[in-house]
Amino acid sequence: MAAQNLLQRFLVPVGVLALTTVTRADAINAYVAKAMKRLHIPGVSLAIMRNGRVLKARSFGFSDLEHRVAMTNQSAFMIGSVSKQFEASAILALAEEGLIGLDDPITKYLDQLPSGWESITIRSLLSHTSGLKDYTELPEHESSQTKPVTKNELIGFVGRYPLEFKPGTQWAYSNTGSLLEGLIIEKVTGRPYETFARERLWQRAGMKSTRINRWSDVIPRRVQGYVWQEGGQHRPGFEDDSWPWAGGGCVSTLDDLIAWIRALETGKVVSPTSLERLWSPIRLQGAGTYPFGLDWFLSDFRGFARIFRTGHIGGFSALIARYPKTGIDVILMCNQDGVNTPRLANEIVSLVDHNLAPVPALPAKADPDPVVTEHIKEGVADLAAGVVGSRWLAPGLATSTTDRRRGLFAASLKANATLRFICADDVRRRSIERLGSHVVEIRHYLVQFGGLEFIEGIYLDATGRVAFILDE
Repeated sequence: MAAQNLLQRFLVPVGVLALTTVTRADAINAYVAKAMKRLHIPGVSLAIMRNGRVLKARSFGFSDLEHRVAMTNQSAFMIGSVSKQFEASAILALAEEGLIGLDDPITKYLDQLPSGWESITIRSLLSHTSGLKDYTELPEHESSQTKPVTKNELIGFVGRYPLEFKPGTQWAYSNTGSLLEGLIIEKVTGRPYETFARERLWQRAGMKSTRINRWSDVIPRRVQGYVWQEGGQHRPGFEDDSWPWAGGGCVSTLDDLIAWIRALETGKVVSPTSLERLWSPIRLQGAGTYPFGLDWFLSDFRGFARIFRTGHIGGFSALIARYPKTGIDVILMCNQDGVNTPRLANEIVSLVDHNLAPVPALPAKADPDPVVTEHIKEGVADLAAGVVGSRWLAPGLATSTTDRRRGLFAASLKANATLRFICADDVRRRSIERLGSHVVEIRHYLVQFGGLEFIEGIYLDATGRVAFILDE
């Protein structure tokens, strides 16, 4: 399908193609300018690729407001958890060489781990199904993040807490898994993680500037991150570089990430089989598939597949997103804290392919079937309460939802959350499966509670039960 779309693109008369390209480029530039103003973003680096060809690679604004340094495609951003895809690729590369087994217990490679971690596998680290507490959410991180920390100290912090669930049964994002991935890579290769990643991944991809951040180093064209507070720009709070490390502490540039995407898609860093593993949904024990790969998020954009990886770290927001139906890849980096990069990417993609309109851009409509909405509310209430055998809740969602997630639903209900219908996508022919249920419809709602507003996608099976809930 992607090849056919590309052929059709080149069959368009040259004058029309040039006009279309220029018009879309102008629309994208205007959109970025408005988004930067609305969200108080000092600078942006953006690339749009289609079937491996760069349609746009441009930087906007400033990398440093104090010195008025213009952003360029070689400006070096902190990319936060976008760093995790390098770790995942490194693990898969080692697995290809027979040096690591994805289903091996982590205790095979790491000694003196806390009791109870024996059932955690490498796959469960990559898929965020380990049950390990996220060390960035612990009190120790809040109180000590400005000071250096050792890897053993981080493991000790997490080891004080029991696993949140049996490994492989539920999904919960955890930076602790990325810490352990990096340590396993070092143990197996006998080299520092950064050295291995540079030689095995970054150099093969033709990346010249990607590295792990150290605040004491002079990094050429380093971008300054910002936080918008009280009507003005501020520098973010300090976090010692020993905390994020391999899973969140990489620095990269737009040019490097373009090279990375090309290297991934052409098999320069991992094989096609490994790439399929990275981008295929994981399977939870007893609950079917969950929309997450190996350190990549899998979701839907109006019912069509989207593969992405976000990163947020003090003063920075970054994203790499793939839209397989269209052949489009988007790379987006901002030197502003907390930017919703997936939403920006969706809106940018809609300017490239007008057949895709992001949900927030659509006008609200009268609910065509209020009864269905009431059933959804009942299902969510049962989910929050842990009701077994709910009439409007698919079994896979009921058993795989973590206690933390149930608590969030309970809090929203307690605050009298309202659902405003936006639109619905009929996906009966798209073979979407979530947690063991075949999805036939995705309903999109504006959720309002406690002064907050956000979009939720509610996935329904053929009997009208809630099969999955996606934060959009």
